[in-house]
Amino acid sequence: MKCPICFKRATNYTTECKHLFCIGCLRKWKKTTCPICRQAITLPSYPNTRSRIIAHQVYSQAKRLLDAVENMKSLINKRKHIITLLQYIWYHRIIFRQDLAFVRIIRRRSKVLHAEFVKLKMNPPKILKQFYTF
Repeated sequence: MKCPICFKRATNYTTECKHLFCIGCLRKWKKTTCPICRQAITLPSYPNTRSRIIAHQVYSQAKRLLDAVENMKSLINKRKHIITLLQYIWYHRIIFRQDLAFVRIIRRRSKVLHAEFVKLKMNPPKILKQFYTF
C-alpha cells in the first residue's frame, strides 16, 4: 500500500479507521483526525522505540550537564558549562519542546542567568537570548 499523502510505500502506521500512512506524514498533518475520513485518531508520543531511547539519552545528558553546572565553584568554568548546556538544549530543542514544563523552566532560568551575568559584570552568552522565545 502507498501512503495517500506522499505516495511512497506506507508501512509505518495504521489508524483506528484502518487507513495506512507514513507516521511522518501524519505528524506533518498536525491534526487529530484521519486525513481521509476525518475520524479521530491518536498518534503515539514517540514513533518507535529508537526515538524513545534517543529522547531518554538526550534528557540524561542534559541532566548530567545541569548537575555539572550546579557543582561548579569557578565562575569562568560555570559560564563555559552553561554555554555547553544551552547549546546542547538548543541543538535538541525538538525533543525538549515536547515537555512544556521543561520549556517553562528553561525560559525562566535563562532570564535569571542573564541577570546573574549582568550583576557579575560578565557578558552573558549570546545563546541565552535564543531561549527567551524557546
